[in-house]
Amino acid sequence: MKKFFGLVLAGHLLLTACASDPVRINACKAENWQAIGERDGLEGLNARFKDRKDFCSKYQSGTNASAASDYQSGWKKGEYQFWF
Repeated sequence: MKKFFGLVLAGHLLLTACASDPVRINACKAENWQAIGERDGLEGLNARFKDRKDFCSKYQSGTNASAASDYQSGWKKGEYQFWF
């Protein structure tokens, strides 16, 4: 029985991760760093601009000068909504 629930949980996590990739890719293409940060905050994740920048480098030509501050601003907003 434990194996069954473990498989169900693993399947759910895999499907959730795969479903979020198109959303993240679209945000990368739009270079909407505030939305990317806000989504991370809403999901209760730690701020991870460098990881997101590396992921987005596959889908955009470069990173604008305000990307890090836009990400951090969005992340703070999302984190606040996550906790409150």
